[in-house]
Amino acid sequence: MKEYMVIKVNGQRIFCKGGNWGMDDGMKRVSRERLEPALKLHKNMNYNMIRNWTGESTEEVFYELCDEYGMLVMNDFWLSTDGFNLNPLDNCLFVRNVTETVRRFRNHPSIALWCARNEGFATNELEYMLAATLAKE
Repeated sequence: MKEYMVIKVNGQRIFCKGGNWGMDDGMKRVSRERLEPALKLHKNMNYNMIRNWTGESTEEVFYELCDEYGMLVMNDFWLSTDGFNLNPLDNCLFVRNVTETVRRFRNHPSIALWCARNEGFATNELEYMLAATLAKE
């Protein structure tokens, strides 16, 4: 039997529909006025989840808008495709960044998933560290 993930909101299974969210703005000139039209578009397309691709968005307003529009966030950390990019040179530093990110955004009801890597898996050592950190935080 194949394994699969089930996502529930308030005890109800949901079918997730959505798309990737890339970098808000290369110059990080991000404001509510610049982001809200894109969030409205996602909502109007009947999406219910946005994937923060490789953790590109680090703006509080992104998460605030997702909360307001009822969009779940699948939040990747900063590892790109397995086998394409290197793994972190310092797992402890990587996990400290994860900890700070989770602490910063964890109270947003839009956060549904924290994912180690864009595509593929973290190394076994890093996976263990991430699981322990996420359970604690």
